[in-house]
Parts: sequence; structure tokens; C-alpha cells
Amino acid sequence: MEELSRVIPRLRHRQLGILVKTSFLGHQAYQELRSDRHPVVVIVGADIAAIVVKAAWARPRRSGSG
Repeated sequence: MEELSRVIPRLRHRQLGILVKTSFLGHQAYQELRSDRHPVVVIVGADIAAIVVKAAWARPRRSGSG
């Protein structure tokens, strides 16, 4: 919940927060965000991994060993 205690108070009226974690967001912290309807986008390690994998598959492969 420490990450939320730093992000949420800094949000001003009509601002959107973005929280990027390379691991995960705990269930209690996520529930607090959802129940209080804070305007925060959460990106966690699994999201980052999915983006990297998708980008790798979208990139054309080179032929030959270089």
C-alpha cells in the first residue's frame, strides 16, 4: 500500500495517475483503488512482459547469422 500512499495524494482534480510496477500490485491495494474509484492506471510486471512478447513477435526476423 506504500506505493498508493505516494501516488493518490498527489492527484489533483481531473488528473490521471499511472502506477508502473515491475512486480505486482497486492490484492488489498488493488481493491482500495477500485472501491475508491481513483483515476489510476496500473501497469504491472505481467503487463510489461506481454507487451515485450507481443513486440518481439511483431518484429520481422532477420535471415542469416549476421
